[in-house]
Amino acid sequence: MAPPLARGPGALERRLLQAAAEGNLQLFKRTASALDGGKGRLRDAVEAVTLQGRGSGALHFAARRGRMAVCVYLVQELGVDVDATDETGYTPLVHAIIAGTVDTFQYLLDHGANPDKPDGQGSTPLHLAAAG
Repeated sequence: MAPPLARGPGALERRLLQAAAEGNLQLFKRTASALDGGKGRLRDAVEAVTLQGRGSGALHFAARRGRMAVCVYLVQELGVDVDATDETGYTPLVHAIIAGTVDTFQYLLDHGANPDKPDGQGSTPLHLAAAG
């Protein structure tokens, strides 16, 4: 069963997060365009889609799975917030650390992710990386 989303149980929202998690950049772009509806605000459309109850967005999903092409598109082309937090205060950088996706971790650091941003329990990505 697909996860419930903050914007509702829409098929497009589920498809967007699934495409991010799977690293399917072409499907991700098509779905983002459909969600935008021709308004020319792709970043806003993408950032509005989060997993209900967890707040994880497309960059969280892509970072956790090491989907570099999607991460690059989100960060460099759309300009999404690399320090966006989910409901637990985890940033995409934390998701990359937890999953051990080193290339993604380094990419996010190189593109402005804050290694000192505390999560909901006061731990920082730097602490998590050192402990892992």
